[in-house]
Amino acid sequence: MEILASKFCFASGSSIADAFYIPEWQTLSLLALVISVGILSVIYLFNRLFGNEQGETWVKIELFEILATSFIVVIIIGLLNAACVIPVGDLGISVGDDAANLNVFDAAAETLSQFSWVLTYTMTALHTLYIPFDFMTTQTMTAQPLGMGTTVQPTAGMGAVIKPGYVNALQMMSVAFIVVRAELLLLDFATFALIKYYLPLGILLRCFAPTRRIGGTLIGLVVGVVLVLPSLVVLNGVFTESFTSAANPFGLNEPIEFLGSLLSAGGTAIWSDMWESFSGAWGGGSGSFTPLSLFQIPIGLASSIVGLFAGLYSFVFMWAAGQAFLIGLFFPALNTLLLVTTIRYLTRAFGEEIDVTNLTRMV
Repeated sequence: MEILASKFCFASGSSIADAFYIPEWQTLSLLALVISVGILSVIYLFNRLFGNEQGETWVKIELFEILATSFIVVIIIGLLNAACVIPVGDLGISVGDDAANLNVFDAAAETLSQFSWVLTYTMTALHTLYIPFDFMTTQTMTAQPLGMGTTVQPTAGMGAVIKPGYVNALQMMSVAFIVVRAELLLLDFATFALIKYYLPLGILLRCFAPTRRIGGTLIGLVVGVVLVLPSLVVLNGVFTESFTSAANPFGLNEPIEFLGSLLSAGGTAIWSDMWESFSGAWGGGSGSFTPLSLFQIPIGLASSIVGLFAGLYSFVFMWAAGQAFLIGLFFPALNTLLLVTTIRYLTRAFGEEIDVTNLTRMV
């Protein structure tokens, strides 16, 4: 999946800075630096003439800030170009085959897209498996010759035990899907808007002393959202690489290995326990067959085969709900906390710290 920020890498020419909404930003920034140096020179002469040492010190600090502005601009443009050109796989990061040849923007978008696809895939699979289980737990066996007889529902009550967990798992995965898609849309819009509009504005504002703090704040915000946020999402994908494939969508190694053990020699004990339960129901609990044992055969089947399926299915949806919590709630909250902390330090270093107290409380 390709986001808007990645289009700058291929359509903007030799540098991502060509996508700025101010085409002549280099010339305007250089002119702003020259004007700022000229104004500081005049202020320094007046301070020197009147012997104002504090004013001279302030001018020297401002001259250093001008040099720092030039250095910051060169470094940030270089980092953005590197993020556009260098594939994630060349950085030594172990990602999936789909994201190894992508830049950091597309790799982050591909990771979130894989997360949403996995959630959809798993919800569909759980619902498909629940259909036959619901049928088995609601069917009724009847035998009423001449209007007299019995009605048996061997799996009555089992659906009431499984259904609440199944519904809660689907709700967890639904919330996770919404959060992941919202995170993808936020990443798409934020990287595009910050690169195209806010970064050139921040560079121009940081060239002048009165607006240097607000300009540095915008630059720190851009660096945090455009470079740090996609990197955090890619690291989330690296952590969850084991369950982002079509063959093993949620890392369900334990249920798959358990099913394999049922079909191998390791499942002998399980099948023997099932047969013992069934044979006990056939013999009425005493090991001998009686006419009343016919009514206990469905109970034996329900307690053996259906019970095994119910236990395995319960483990599957609980595991899927836990993984949905990981990628849909825990990762976004952790990314937000790290991003907010990084932006606070970046904006403090480049300009003026952003007050994110309310945002950190929400996280």
